[in-house]
Amino acid sequence: MKNITICFLEITSPIDLAIKAVLGLIAETVDFVDDPWTADLVIAEKVIDLIPFYTEDGYYMLIDHLHRSKKRQPKNVNVISCTGSDFMPFLMKTVTREFSSRAAAPATLNINFRVENDGAMQVLVIDDTPLHQKSAEILLGEYDLTIACGYDEAMELLKNNSYDVVLTDMEMPASKQVNDQVLGELIPYGLLLYSEAARCGVRHVAVVTNLNHHTDPISNAFDTFCAHPIRVENAIVKFMHAPMTNIDGQWAKDWKSALQNLLK
Repeated sequence: MKNITICFLEITSPIDLAIKAVLGLIAETVDFVDDPWTADLVIAEKVIDLIPFYTEDGYYMLIDHLHRSKKRQPKNVNVISCTGSDFMPFLMKTVTREFSSRAAAPATLNINFRVENDGAMQVLVIDDTPLHQKSAEILLGEYDLTIACGYDEAMELLKNNSYDVVLTDMEMPASKQVNDQVLGELIPYGLLLYSEAARCGVRHVAVVTNLNHHTDPISNAFDTFCAHPIRVENAIVKFMHAPMTNIDGQWAKDWKSALQNLLK
């Protein structure tokens, strides 16, 4: 069995050292790392600290000393609310049980990205999925391109910059301003971001979703609006099902085709 790697996120209390000391007793195969993307287990005290690193393939522990988390988290997020003498035995039991036969795959970091191209059209792409971000980087490299990985980043960029075009995903993780969040839960922020982009003076805006229109109700409703652009403020806004393209053997959003559709 390979070493279990554990990363602590933003833990500032003495619990950090205590956990390391106790986990070090259960096996010689426990290693502590600083990179959450390479860790088998990521431990945090706040849901908001886990959000940038959460994937369905990872494994996480949320130490909820004050019982603040009221929402049910995904199965791969173990909320530990034990206190006092119960806490350490519970933690040891959980770690040994979960990693006796498993090891999570590393995730891919998604971050804000900028490619400057003086004189080119300024394009903002908003999407939380690393594969779709990579597709934008590859296909829209001829433009002055900015990529935002979520709602908060997009709102800040729209507030402080000017863009000719905004292409936004429809669903993305909850805002960091929300205290009690569910990891993996996606919010249809695209339906707000297109309005904000128009209000900020962007002239061409598209909400581009790759959700299955047979199973997702909002995506299904896009069928009605795809052929009919609307005007919001001075912007032309389109809702569209994402054209797809092959990026490194995986299907990703074809942002160039989406842009051409928006501008035609």
